Amino acid sequence: MKSSAAAKRPQFIDRLTELKGKSRRLIRSTNYFNLADSEHAQALRLLADYRARLPSGPGKDDFYAAEDVCGRVAGIGSMGR
Repeated sequence: MKSSAAAKRPQFIDRLTELKGKSRRLIRSTNYFNLADSEHAQALRLLADYRARLPSGPGKDDFYAAEDVCGRVAGIGSMGR
């Protein structure tokens, strides 16, 4: 837990992603998987809807820009913590 709490954002992002050209891609594993085309499109539509509802301000146009979309397996392993 100490190492997770001490982790900085760049190290965390580097651990979960790989650089492909000028953008990042989430590394697929047992917990991260490719989505069906319809689910991929739905995720992008939902993000676009969320971004449209944000108030104007610095970073609105690019802070929440999607570089990759995938599914994530979530369990109940941390429920006891």
